[in-house]
Amino acid sequence: MNSIKRLSLVAVVAVLMTISVEAQTEKTYVVEPGHYSWLEWNFDEVTRVVTRFRARGGSGNDIEVFILDEDGFENWRNGHRAPTYYNSGRVTVGRFDVRLRPGKYFLVMSNTFSSVSNKVVNFTFY
Repeated sequence: MNSIKRLSLVAVVAVLMTISVEAQTEKTYVVEPGHYSWLEWNFDEVTRVVTRFRARGGSGNDIEVFILDEDGFENWRNGHRAPTYYNSGRVTVGRFDVRLRPGKYFLVMSNTFSSVSNKVVNFTFY
């Protein structure tokens, strides 16, 4: 009976060790018409980024969100094509779950398509 209790306890501990606690952080950004804003991330190890975002403002309540590496961000800022790790297209609500290798990355919120309206973008990072 003792060995069964020990095995059960070991199984419970093993399950608890595999459950990760998800911390949730909310951030809000304002992106002016005809402009873009960005967050810069530097990762020393493979990192999983999980988020949901929602845009408000203008007639479409829309925003474009990208994740680019350092070279991609430089190319994109200069009007050139750039590969993305995430590209939302023009949306009101979006989510992503990406794993990024060590390096520098940029989360870009683009409102360059709008000539009139600010966009308020609320991110929930998990």
